[in-house]
Amino acid sequence: MGLTSSQSYNFSDPVCTWQGVLCEQEHVIKLVASGLSLSGLIPESTIGKLIKLQYLDLSNNKITGLPSDFWSLGSLKTLNLSSNQISETLPSNIGNFGLLETLDLSSNNFSGKIPETLSSLVRLQALKLNGNRFDSIIPFGILSCHSLVSLDLSSNQLNGNLPNGFGSAFTNLKYLNLAQNEIRGRASDFSGMISTLYLNISRNLFSGSVIGVFKVPLEIIDLSQNQFDGHISQVYFNSSFNRSGLVYLDLSENHLSGEFFTNLNEAQNLKHLNHHLSGEFFTNLNEAQNLKHLNLAYNRFSEQAFLKISMLSGLEYLNLLAGVNHPC
Repeated sequence: MGLTSSQSYNFSDPVCTWQGVLCEQEHVIKLVASGLSLSGLIPESTIGKLIKLQYLDLSNNKITGLPSDFWSLGSLKTLNLSSNQISETLPSNIGNFGLLETLDLSSNNFSGKIPETLSSLVRLQALKLNGNRFDSIIPFGILSCHSLVSLDLSSNQLNGNLPNGFGSAFTNLKYLNLAQNEIRGRASDFSGMISTLYLNISRNLFSGSVIGVFKVPLEIIDLSQNQFDGHISQVYFNSSFNRSGLVYLDLSENHLSGEFFTNLNEAQNLKHLNHHLSGEFFTNLNEAQNLKHLNLAYNRFSEQAFLKISMLSGLEYLNLLAGVNHPC
């Protein structure tokens, strides 16, 4: 059975008269059919025949499969198939989309390996494969996507180590989310990302020192639920880290120890702090006057620590005990 819609949408009408279609010299260059309750397989010889198509948005439907001629749309610059029910592997033919700048396949049921032919997508700026069932390692070919600004591979089943040179390959990358996989690596894998502002690698198997992360001008850092270890004071041997830009920091559920942030006065924009350290780290906690969210569950407290916490007048959320939240 082919594609169907519960809405009044006459597929027999001339395509350039369809709502959401833009034509140029009688060629369809843009097709937006998001949220139209489309369901089933896209038939052969339909969308695949739109050889001049540059922009395609079929997101938020119930599409279950793609035709073989779909991968011949070599003029595409934007492809959004997010929030469907597509259950298949991503073919190597994805490499045919050499002009692609935005690719969003998130929240589907794609499975198997991410193809090495991503290396052909050299103009790609945004890649969202999150919320699928991709497995195996992140392909080396992705390192050829030097133009990437945003990369989200979170909530898959990816494993193994990051490809060698991962960080240095993405000098333009501002957003990186690898959360909720089984990826192994070290913080130094990210030290070459000179433009990155958002880094979430939570719920993986990263290990070793965290110092490599703090060589990047990050505003949001989530390293929680990994296997990082060592003394947290190592971070501050690196004077190049711009603490003033830090807004969100989560190092919880690792194996870190030591006193945290001896100079919190330099982190004036820090609003969210979540930690579980095997040691007292409250010496200058009262300096973080802009904190809104503070999670110190599973830590050890002294009377002095409680006094310093009470001086944080801007707190809106406080968790001091496992499973107990204290609204301020």
